[in-house]
Amino acid sequence: APGAPTSPGPQKPLEPLNDYTVQSINEKPTLFMVVDAADDAAAAARAEAVLGSVAKSSSESGADLIFLWGRKGVELVESIVDFLSVDTPASGDLLTLVNIPGQCKIKETLEGAAVSADAAATFVSDYTAGKLTKAGLR
Repeated sequence: APGAPTSPGPQKPLEPLNDYTVQSINEKPTLFMVVDAADDAAAAARAEAVLGSVAKSSSESGADLIFLWGRKGVELVESIVDFLSVDTPASGDLLTLVNIPGQCKIKETLEGAAVSADAAATFVSDYTAGKLTKAGLR
């Protein structure tokens, strides 16, 4: 049909980590949130509360950044955490940023009580401004 999109539209600004979205980590820098929640519904609500607005504004501004979240304890999430060599806090959430195409991760993370919508927005803005410390993936 005329005017019909010829390819799938862009991903939503904030996506859950799954077998499909995990591939995007290899394509663009990714802000990844590990959510400490009892179930997926609670995890989704928490991820939206923390990352929803910064993911949306980042997407609208054309920033080259993907926002993914996953629930602590889920096998795929734990395998990504292990791959990134980051420690998840005993309780609470974790925000970490990885740039696999650039072969680096950001040393700074936000954990536990430090994870908030304001802190996430500052984290993204500091990353975009080059103010965070890069480290090799291993």
